Amino acid sequence: NDAADVALKLMEQSQSIEYNAKISTLIYSFVRVWRDPLQMGLKPLLKAYHDGLLSGDLEFACYCVHNHSLIAYIAGQNLLELQQKMHDYGNAIANFKQSTALNFLQITHQAVLNWIGESDNPAIMTGSVYDETKRLAEHQAAGDSYSIGSTYALKLIMAYHFTTPEAAWEIAQLASQTTSGIAGISILGAFHFYHALTLLANSQPIAEDLEKLKKWSEYSPTTFQHKCDLLEAEKHRVFGERKDAIELYDKSIAEAKENEYIHEVALANELAAKFYLEWGKEKVAAGYMQEAYYCYARWGAKAKTEDLEKRY
Repeated sequence: NDAADVALKLMEQSQSIEYNAKISTLIYSFVRVWRDPLQMGLKPLLKAYHDGLLSGDLEFACYCVHNHSLIAYIAGQNLLELQQKMHDYGNAIANFKQSTALNFLQITHQAVLNWIGESDNPAIMTGSVYDETKRLAEHQAAGDSYSIGSTYALKLIMAYHFTTPEAAWEIAQLASQTTSGIAGISILGAFHFYHALTLLANSQPIAEDLEKLKKWSEYSPTTFQHKCDLLEAEKHRVFGERKDAIELYDKSIAEAKENEYIHEVALANELAAKFYLEWGKEKVAAGYMQEAYYCYARWGAKAKTEDLEKRY
């Protein structure tokens, strides 16, 4: 981060936009996401996209807007608004003939489409912009470890929300073999969070994932502390330690709300509701589940609200 500070200062002093897209791609996609709130990198990446277009650096301009979209998704930006923006970005990238950046964008775009209910099965990364049954083989043939890792990380998130714990665990095992392709980017944090949640749903230990998340939380508590607290709450649930679980569910909810991660406010409420349902406290559970439903709806996750309606 010190080197990033120097690079940004030099770029500012030069008053040139020639290298802004390249420098911003590196700093805001691979460095700042591990220190600053995720939302802080969104405007600089969008500015770098426009600077790249003006300077003629189309390749890195398109990488900027891809990373802007990925971070916006991981940060819980409104899905309906994000979907429209990604549709427009995708058209622009296609017009610029930047096929690599377009491929990267389409993976995240399909995840967003799945959440808003525009796919037949939200647990499968297949729809109008991306088809995992065809594209994963293409990524393998091309040696594209980034696309493989991204697809499986995003697929794990969907599997956790929309399939059984056993089915999600199968995806988690596959995804864990592809993380080298997503080293250093924001989706890696989301992978370890959902990998741990999937392990807990299958009553398995999470020491390795939790250790990583706690370490990252030391540098970026706004992004990671509420995730760690939710995992600790789930651990206490598994061990039947109800008093500790109650405190940590509420702590995670409050922290996620304070830092404006609406999708993770929703998740923490949902898991707290399940905890109280298992305990037989249906009235308490109902309050948490209603809040989860409301937050998922605010996020724009139509597929999830419909799923909750069917389940509960």
